[in-house]
Amino acid sequence: MVTASEAEGDFAGWLADVLCQVAARRGSTAALVSGRSGSWEAGLVLQLVQGTVGPADEYLDSYGDGAS
Repeated sequence: MVTASEAEGDFAGWLADVLCQVAARRGSTAALVSGRSGSWEAGLVLQLVQGTVGPADEYLDSYGDGAS
């Protein structure tokens, strides 16, 4: 993460992409936060990922082939 934060010009975009790839492998954005679904941290993770893949995961499949 430190290396990525130093190397990436758009670290926030990079992080969103990585989280979307993980969500795609897990099958949904909700799977990312299943252990703490009601926490404020989970809410922010969902906001970041769903802002990228859509609120109903409608674009999640496009991240399924990426390496994370």
